This record gives sequence, structure tokens and C-alpha cells, in this order.
Amino acid sequence: MSKGRLIAAGIVVAVLAAGGVVAVLRGGGERDAGGDFGVGDAVAGIAGSRGTHVELTFGDRNGTLVDASFTVAASGLGSGTVTDPGGGRAEVRTNGTRTVVRGDADWWSRRAPAQASALADKWILPKDGTILPIDIGRALTPKGLAESVRIAAAGAPKATGSLPWPGPAGDVDVLDNGDWLLAVARTRPASVVWFGGHLTGFGPLQPARLDASPAFVVARQPNTVPPYVGVALSTPDDNELARVTKAVDEVFGADRQPATQATVKLTAPKFSVRSEDGGCGGGQCSWTAVVTNTGTAPCDVTVIASVNPGMEPRSVHLGELAPNASKTTPVMTFRTTAARPASNAQVYCPALDGLDPGARQRVAALQFDPSLSTKVSGLDPALQAVMLDAADVLTRGRAGLTPQDRERFLAALELTIAGQLIPEVRAITESGRVENPDALVELLRNASGAAPAADQLAYRRELELAASLLRNDPGARLRLDERAPALTDTAARRVYRLGSVAGDRLLPDRPEAAPGLATVLMVYLEPTRPEHDLDRPGFARLLHQPKYAISASTVLCPGGKPSVDELVLVNRHGEQRWTSTQFHELSDACP
Repeated sequence: MSKGRLIAAGIVVAVLAAGGVVAVLRGGGERDAGGDFGVGDAVAGIAGSRGTHVELTFGDRNGTLVDASFTVAASGLGSGTVTDPGGGRAEVRTNGTRTVVRGDADWWSRRAPAQASALADKWILPKDGTILPIDIGRALTPKGLAESVRIAAAGAPKATGSLPWPGPAGDVDVLDNGDWLLAVARTRPASVVWFGGHLTGFGPLQPARLDASPAFVVARQPNTVPPYVGVALSTPDDNELARVTKAVDEVFGADRQPATQATVKLTAPKFSVRSEDGGCGGGQCSWTAVVTNTGTAPCDVTVIASVNPGMEPRSVHLGELAPNASKTTPVMTFRTTAARPASNAQVYCPALDGLDPGARQRVAALQFDPSLSTKVSGLDPALQAVMLDAADVLTRGRAGLTPQDRERFLAALELTIAGQLIPEVRAITESGRVENPDALVELLRNASGAAPAADQLAYRRELELAASLLRNDPGARLRLDERAPALTDTAARRVYRLGSVAGDRLLPDRPEAAPGLATVLMVYLEPTRPEHDLDRPGFARLLHQPKYAISASTVLCPGGKPSVDELVLVNRHGEQRWTSTQFHELSDACP
């Protein structure tokens, strides 16, 4: 699991917010003499600080989360990281004018899947909005954050309660300003330690590019409606600011010129295939396949051709095919039948399909060609191979496919790309340890909007959890569940029941136990409230408060007996676990 969670970099909104120390509340949430909870003084304090540190989690309408951690000095120099919960990490540096990123292949596969291998592990000056949907060099400076805090607290916020905050801040007061919330420590002067809410076109956070988010709707919404962001704030010390300066200098030295994303060109072969009918006679028909390389690199080409019914799959090696060149297979024949024949010719190219032709041969035998999708054929060659392997796994064991089957499988591959889920699907299909990979087809649909809105996020978390378990536990053997957000490890005899919480509750409804299996309740706390950003001791204290105590006893220990074997709360801090013998730490109703 990733340490935190945050929004994907191709989404809609943002100008982050908030760091540093802010004078806001006095004592228990009373307004100061100025009537603004001290926000005016707080904003001035942030704007005048030497630097700010923020930990952010963004969530978009698709359930995509991204975690980010940044320290930015008043000079504009900044350093940070951006991570994805399902796999992918990038380092970021900014000199205040230019911001560059060095991401791994998984990170780029979500943001620039047509260029991923060419961009991976290099310092790149990306397109606007690629790293985060904000201008990092402007939004995360002390002045930028001060303005975000000012807007988030503008109006008439109300103090609604207190929370046990992690670290030295101690108890904090929560300010509710409608679509934005703030958490304020009771220090002297007071400090804002968290704020967050729904991202709009006129709130504290603004889009990095107005044209980068076509689905963006300028409208005020409750803080639980995605896209949203949660921002944890602190003040860096002099040593941390010195490390930032050194990190930036190492990337932006006089002799270092990071490449721009737009100038990084990936050369790769690409093919179009045309069947030519040779006519029929004497109970036999003939045909040929013409292959043209429409790409920018040569490749050794083998055509895999079949006719159904009439001709079993046949491999014809054509040799190297240069860009803009064409070659034609020898004439192929097949017997005529009463059924209308369907011919199919696919190209095996090691640069696109990998060195083992097996996957291409198997999908070609089913006359299923993933590259018929422009989304698939437009991918980086390394990712095209991932999609081919996924298609092979999804269709494994099938004797044939109907046209409707082919449409369903192709749609699943396209949802993988559109949902930025290539790393998760790769981990699941390449592991060989998922017992029902064909369930991915419906699971991807559910994670992409086919399921009720209340379950959509949890289905995406199921994919993320499956990928994480397969990467980190070589003994895990999984069964996916496309009917309910759940995941079973048959080797460990454990079922994970997944829930995603965005409102003001901490626990979902009590899950159904699975006879003969240990039940783990996994609760993913979306970055919508400061209550969701606590650590293990903080959750233990909070669940004993009257507001949450009844829910804790009902979900965890109905009738005084544990309902599940383990509870896991997942947020920016990672996974916080309690076994059933420790539930008494969370509820007095538990033994």
C-alpha cells in the first residue's frame, strides 16, 4: 500500500493549499477580536515564512488517488515526491520557474502511456498539469499557500469539534466552512495543520490548465464530492530547507538541461493489415494479407492468419519490414463451407509483442486482436506488450469467442488505459497467481462507473490491493470478486472486505463473514475530512467519542463479540491494523 494517497496527474483541478504555521483559533474555537478566528494574522505568518511543507492527497471522479509530499522555500525552490497507491513514484524539483520530474515507468504509464519507456527514469520538463493539476512552483510557495488558506477560511467558518492530531500538535479544533474544512492546533500562536475540500474553479485550488480538464465543472459542491483534496501542513526547519536547495541545484545546474516532454520522441513500428480476396473455385477459396508498417521503426514481421471456418492459424514469416514499406503473404487457401467464413490476419512483432510469440499466437487463434483498438495501438510498445499479455490471460482456456465477447474484452483493455490502471492490471495478469483473472472484465467495468456510486471507489481499491498483495507477498494466491468489493487470498485462507468512506463516518456497515476464512475489514478513508487523516492512536481515541462509539460497537463487536478478525484503516499514513483481540482499544463493547 502506498504511504498516502492523492490525485492522478491528468485530472481536473488544483492549486494546492496550505502549509506552515497559522494563527487561527484561540483556545477552544472561539473567534478572536477581529472575528475571523485569527486567519488574517495566520495568512500573514505563512506568507512571511521561510518555507512550507505539505503532504497532500487528491482524489478525482474516477477514484484515482495520488499522494504528494513537497517542501518549498520562499525563494521558490522546491523538492518533493508524487506516488500512486497502485504503483508508480516520481521525484519532483522546481526552481520557481520550471518544474521537472523523474518518474518510473509505472508512474508515466498513467500519465503519458504513449511515451512511458522513453520518459522513465529521466529528468523531464513535463506538460502543464502532468505532475499534479497545479502550478507547483507558484501554489506551494509560502505566498501561494497563504492565499489558499485565506480563501479556504473566508466567510463564516464554524468550530465543530476537536480531534487528537498526530505529532506535537496535540488536540486540534475543526473549522467547517461548508465546502472546505480546516484543523487548527491549540498552540500559541495557533497553527493550521490540515485543510481540504471539494476542488472548484473559484475555490482555494485552481486548475494548472483550464483546457486540461474537459470534465471539470465549475460548481460549489460538498467536500465529499470528488474531485477533492486533503492537505496536511507543517513548517520545515533550516536543515530541511538546505537539503531542498542542494537537491534543486543538482538538477538545475548550469550544464544540466532537462528534456521537455514534447520533444521526447519514441520510435516504434506500427502496422496495418489488409486482406485481399483471391476468389473461389472448385470448392476452394484463396486470399492474401498485405502488411504495411505505418510506424517509425523497422521490425521483423510474422503474419498469423486464419479463416473460421476453413483454415487453422498459419504463421507466415515476412522478414524485416521498414517504415512505410509493405509486404504480402503468399497465397493462402481454404475449403469453402456453408458457413460464411471470417478471415483474420495479425502481425507478430517482437518489439511490440515481446520475444515469446505465444501470447500473439493464442489470441490470433481466437481472432481477437487487441491492436484493433486505437487506444491500445497508440501505447508505448512496452505497454502494448502488457495489453497483449492481459488479453491472453483474460481469454485463456476459451475455445472460441463471439463478436460480443471480443467487444467485451477489448472494452476491458480500453478501461484499463482510460482508468490509469495499467500497473494494477499488469501485476494481476503477469503474476500467474490469480485464480479467476477473467473476473477482471466486470471488475474493471465496476471500477469505471458500472457499479453503484457507493461501491465504485471500493472496486478500484480492490484492484489496487490485489496488485499490492501480489507484488509484496510471493505466497499470495487470489480470487477477485466482481460482485462485491472483496478479495480472497486462498493460500492464507483470508477474505478482504473493502469499503471506501468519504463522509463524516469512519467505518462502513458491518461486513458479511465468510465461513472457514479469516475476515479482514479494509476501510479506505478518502481525503475529505481531518478525521480521516489520523494515526493509529488518534483513531483509537476518536472511536471512543460519543459521535463514533455506537458505530464502532455495531460494526466491530455486535453482541459483544468481534464480527471480523482484523480491521485495517488506510489513509495517508499507510495501513493501521487491529486484530480482533485488540478491538477493545477501539470500542468498550469489545472484549
